[in-house]
Amino acid sequence: MASRCQRLKVYVKAATGNPCKLGDCPFSQRVLITCELKNIAYDVKFVDLDRKPEWFLRINPEGRVPVIKINGDYIPDSDIIVDVLEKSYPYPPLSTCRNITCRGQNIFPAGMAFFKSKNPRCDGTESQFVCELDHMNHHLCNEGPYIAGQYVTSADIALAPQLYVLQTALAYYKNWTNFEQFYPALNLFMKNMYALPAFMQTAPAPEVVIQGWAKHWSC
Repeated sequence: MASRCQRLKVYVKAATGNPCKLGDCPFSQRVLITCELKNIAYDVKFVDLDRKPEWFLRINPEGRVPVIKINGDYIPDSDIIVDVLEKSYPYPPLSTCRNITCRGQNIFPAGMAFFKSKNPRCDGTESQFVCELDHMNHHLCNEGPYIAGQYVTSADIALAPQLYVLQTALAYYKNWTNFEQFYPALNLFMKNMYALPAFMQTAPAPEVVIQGWAKHWSC
């Protein structure tokens, strides 16, 4: 059990060009939402991933975020972090069974591939992304409004930040705005999640997402 008198430290991505502002990392936001929903006292430390500081590489040689410091230990990887937080701060419970947690895990990589593609209809990246969205929309139609049913769980907390950055970047760079028209259950899920105070307090600004994804668009 974590000490309640010691504040958690959460190391997250800084915004591109602004080292004092939250960046566009959905995995960082996942951890921050978890902290908010569990009422965990925490301090945020922004990390400039374009110029990774030596102090950060010393605590996490892979140089990735998020990382937390809890009871003197540095723990990387959002999957591991949320498990540690669930065990250390069990109330309110957010975990769900593994087959539910894994739902939607292919949406983000498929969306990233579609975003980067210069010819998505020919190389299949758009159809693969659409297929993943169809699967999730169908699941939410039958089992929703959230992934595990009536209540928000760790599965929703993992997926919603990924959808947020994809939706923002795809609308700006590709003029792709199909969520509302073609995926009503998924669109409702997104609106419900985005409306949570824990989400609003931890979401990067749209312009931060747009700036952060510029490097993916030009590559």
